[in-house]
Amino acid sequence: ALFPLFYALDGVKNRWQAFFYGFAAGFIFYLFSISWLRHVTVFGLFFVISILSIYWGIFGLIFHSRLRSWGWLFLSAVWVALEFFRAEIPVWGLGWNLLGTSQAPNLYIAQLASIGGVYLVSFLVFLSNGIMYALFRNGVQKEFQHFLLFLLLLAAVFVFGWSRFQIYNANPLFRVSVLQGNIPQLLKWDQAYREEILKIYINLTELASYDQPELIVWPEAAFPGFLNRDPEAFRIKEMVQKIQIHTLLGSPHQEDYGFFNSAYLLSPGVDATQRYDKIRLVPFGEYVPWK
Repeated sequence: ALFPLFYALDGVKNRWQAFFYGFAAGFIFYLFSISWLRHVTVFGLFFVISILSIYWGIFGLIFHSRLRSWGWLFLSAVWVALEFFRAEIPVWGLGWNLLGTSQAPNLYIAQLASIGGVYLVSFLVFLSNGIMYALFRNGVQKEFQHFLLFLLLLAAVFVFGWSRFQIYNANPLFRVSVLQGNIPQLLKWDQAYREEILKIYINLTELASYDQPELIVWPEAAFPGFLNRDPEAFRIKEMVQKIQIHTLLGSPHQEDYGFFNSAYLLSPGVDATQRYDKIRLVPFGEYVPWK
C-alpha cells in the first residue's frame, strides 16, 4: 500500500514538497478510513485527519533527507516510531488503522504481536513494501541479496506463527453469539427510536439463545441510554434471567462526575453487573480535547 507513496516521494524536489506528499497521502487515507466520525462532528473529522496526517508528512521529510541512505530497516523503524507516538501520545493518542492491523486475518503473521505488539507487525509490513519498492527501482539483480534475506525473515515469521498454533490448545466447545442490529448512526440516539432499537436487540438475543451459546455479545454502545440509570434497563436484566445466558453489552454509563463508554456483563442468577470502562477514547468522537 505504501509503494505509490515511495514512488511519489522519490520525485520530490524539496522538503516542503516531501512533507506535502506525505501529508496528502495520509489525509486521503484517513478521510476514507475514519469517515464515520462525520456522524459526530464534521469539524472534528477534519481536525483529527489533519493531526494524524502530520505524522505522514514527517515521514515524507525523513524519506527525502539524507537519513534515507541508512536503509529500509531504518525507515521501517522510523515509521513504527511515528505510529507509536500518534497512538500513545497523551490527549491526541489515536491508534486507528496502524499498518500492522492489516494482518489481523493473517493469523501466522499476526502472532508477531505476541512479541512486540501491533508495532512489530507494522515493522514487517513496512519492510516488505520497502523491499518490493527497492526491487522495482533497482532491479532484482542488484537487490537479490536483500530480497533473499527478507524471504528468510518472512519464512521465520511464518514458522514462529505456525509453532504458536501447535502448542495452543483451544477449547472448541465455547459457543459465542455476536449480534449486530445495524442501527443507522443518525437514529442511534434519537429518542423516538429507543423502543425500536431495544426491540431489535431483545429479539436478536432471544433468537440467538436458541443456539444455546455460553455468551451473547452486543456491539459497543448498543443500549440506547445509560444502563445504570435508564428505567428500561430492567428489561435487559429480565431477559438475561429468562434465557439464562451470560450477555456482554455495550452501553454509556453515567456518574455525577462524568460519562463513560462501558461494557457490561450480565449473568444469570446474579443481580450485580460487572463493568469495564473504555480507556482510549476517540478525539471528538468520544471526548473533546482540552475542552
